[in-house]
Amino acid sequence: ELESWSDGDSDSSTLNEPLPEDLDEPWPYTFHTGQAVWIRTSGGNWHSGRVSSETTRKGMTREKEGLFYPVKFDGKLRKYFAPLDGTIKPDTPHTRRLLKEAGWL
Repeated sequence: ELESWSDGDSDSSTLNEPLPEDLDEPWPYTFHTGQAVWIRTSGGNWHSGRVSSETTRKGMTREKEGLFYPVKFDGKLRKYFAPLDGTIKPDTPHTRRLLKEAGWL
């Protein structure tokens, strides 16, 4: 069931969704194992990491049910982050621009 479940409304939702204008903004993005990402910890700090497996968890996010992705960061830490909570973003030029504007890069 989880393999076919997505945060978006269709398979191409990631491509059709507007890019977030703020780092904390939710974004219904679908991540894959090994993908480079940026995550926000509970302390509010942004760190680079990698999605560590295809094993996602389904649970409540800020607004609705969504997926949580496992991410390894800071060498050995592994936690779950949800795109619909705004706590995980893909490592893209757009995300890097937002991080730079916010003073994280």
